[in-house]
Amino acid sequence: MNQILIMSNDPILKEKNTEVLTAGGFRVFTASDALDGLLKVDKNGFDAIIIDDELTDMDGFGACQKIRQYSDIPIVLLGAEPEEKVWAKIDDLGFDMYLKKPVSPRELMARVKAALRRGHSKEKPKAFQDTEPVYTEPAPDETRATRRGKQPESQPTPVVPLQDTAPLRMQKDMDTGRFQQTPGSVDSQRTPVVPRQVTIPASAQKPVEVTPTPQVQRPTSAPPTPPTGISQPGTGFELWKDARVAKLIDALLIGRITEINPVIDISLAAGYAYPEADRLLETAGDETRHILDALVTNNILSKKLFEKLYVDSDGSFQLVPVERCPNCDLGNLTRGQLVEHFVCGNVGLDSDYKSGHAYVCPKCHRELKLVGTDYRSLGMRYRCSDCHEVFATPATKWRNSKTGKIWTAQQLQEVDLFSYSLVTDKRDWLEFQLQPKAQLIEFLKRQGYQVEELAQIHGKSGALHTIDILATMNDGIVKLNLGVGILTATHGESEVGLDELFKFDTRAYDMGLEHKVAIAMPRLSLEAQKFAERQRITVFQARDLGSFMTYLYSKPRPPVVPLTAAGGRYLEGTGPVPGGIASPESQLVGFLKHRGYEVYQNAEIVGRSGTEHIFDIFAQRDDGIIIPTVAVAITRAEKGRAVTIDQVLQFDTKAYDAGIRNKVLVAMPAISPDAKQFATQQRVQVFEGNELDTMIRTWASQR
Repeated sequence: MNQILIMSNDPILKEKNTEVLTAGGFRVFTASDALDGLLKVDKNGFDAIIIDDELTDMDGFGACQKIRQYSDIPIVLLGAEPEEKVWAKIDDLGFDMYLKKPVSPRELMARVKAALRRGHSKEKPKAFQDTEPVYTEPAPDETRATRRGKQPESQPTPVVPLQDTAPLRMQKDMDTGRFQQTPGSVDSQRTPVVPRQVTIPASAQKPVEVTPTPQVQRPTSAPPTPPTGISQPGTGFELWKDARVAKLIDALLIGRITEINPVIDISLAAGYAYPEADRLLETAGDETRHILDALVTNNILSKKLFEKLYVDSDGSFQLVPVERCPNCDLGNLTRGQLVEHFVCGNVGLDSDYKSGHAYVCPKCHRELKLVGTDYRSLGMRYRCSDCHEVFATPATKWRNSKTGKIWTAQQLQEVDLFSYSLVTDKRDWLEFQLQPKAQLIEFLKRQGYQVEELAQIHGKSGALHTIDILATMNDGIVKLNLGVGILTATHGESEVGLDELFKFDTRAYDMGLEHKVAIAMPRLSLEAQKFAERQRITVFQARDLGSFMTYLYSKPRPPVVPLTAAGGRYLEGTGPVPGGIASPESQLVGFLKHRGYEVYQNAEIVGRSGTEHIFDIFAQRDDGIIIPTVAVAITRAEKGRAVTIDQVLQFDTKAYDAGIRNKVLVAMPAISPDAKQFATQQRVQVFEGNELDTMIRTWASQR
């Protein structure tokens, strides 16, 4: 019996389709939100998934793409947009069928059966070829024997680039997360690709001081003495061990936020909120205010009166002022000028005298023409339409907009709203406590990344997201987009739970980040680890951020190869290459070596499908954080012709199956327009003719 999962927040849609699909011989499961659905996909062997665009925690498009990151299961997507508009998104979303709602249950069942008949035994559609593998790296104090329960194996012999035409067999190693040279057949050595998860050993968990060279050193002097009121480690409120609080303090230190001010919103139960702090702390309401007040208690923040609000006896802020008659306490009041007619002595509101465009006395029916001669104004007054009392000032009371209860001012209680700002003389001490994050940023910069901390990006959904660290790199060949999330266990918990990791992954997806790195302190729960594996999140587990930095700086760095010696072509006055022109292969090998890559030529790599692929050039580099890989194809067209779309398709298919995201195609002498357009769509970097040499020269001149 085929098993179907329906992901929708619409109970009627789920009920109707479940009934018809069950009658049609399917076993149906349902989920109302993306997280529940993703967990069920992992636990059950579904044959197809129906995703509605109505989910509680993200749209159907996002859920579709998340599933497609790790599964080829047929997906039928339901939505409200026109079909021609949504089909244009297939490259990003990876669905198999799209149906515009409303859809009859019987039509939906027929479509599902068609998707099942079509099957997924064939090669994966091109629309899905935009994912990369992730790798497992053991903890530094673990061995292969302890990880796999086998006898220790000898380490692979370092491999240098091959210069002959014999293919170099490469196999992904599950423990190190790297491609390794393998002798002979690799059929018996194939291992599943899983995310890289590193547990930092206790021996590495010591504070370090960053120096101009990547070496681990102990601080030469003791840290500044904490100011009065700030807890020592192990007691009270430990600021530097709570990543959420550190994120808020970071924003204050770098000037992203100058003052944390309340925003009044009577639609909230509390009547106000601190949206900037809520976003950074990922909290709301009383929890945010508790953290801010704790920082005040610890003399890290100062607060001052910002505004006053009133709360009724039921504890509600949702109050609006109303005017009442002081005599009968009713609210049917009329406001206007009080007029006295001199002739007959009648006194009343100006509305009583109005007759068209003239004033006529309602008592004697004479027209009032001149102020001071016929009548005079006695000022603004109120009149109750129920008891007809006239008075100068109504009684102000307060109505609860939800319950309708009326309260007098004496029955209300004042509530003070405060703004918060950083205590100026604590800035140096705070910067010292948050130093490990600055070390991490410096580490990424040394790897060649452009780094922005607490980066704010509008996601594809339109929401504004904040991520701890955004690191990007583009050297003309490799384009990396890396998001780092620092996750800590909530108070009273010993592990980072699935909810925290899911929120990070959802933000990273909506922001369009290709590489996701989570630093979990002290560790992830088993459920969260499984989710990280499936979503291809690189995970580091450490006691604290300082321990993580010690681990990073303890790793050996690849040597830098001078570009002039390995670039393949004449660049900086060292003399021309014999013959005047170097091959594209030698140019790329030299450039990639200079960028710190291990470079292999004619590398044979076993793809996820089991097929063996040979690449002209394969390169990988361990950044310490991620392991980017590059595949290069040197494609030559027949004389008088250009490289075709079929040649690009063949290379792109191989790279996808091998799990390589960065793809470079050198087209000699040129590439056809449709092939270039397809390469752009599939994110293949194309160089024609002398463009490669121009790019390398330009890059070298800017350094």
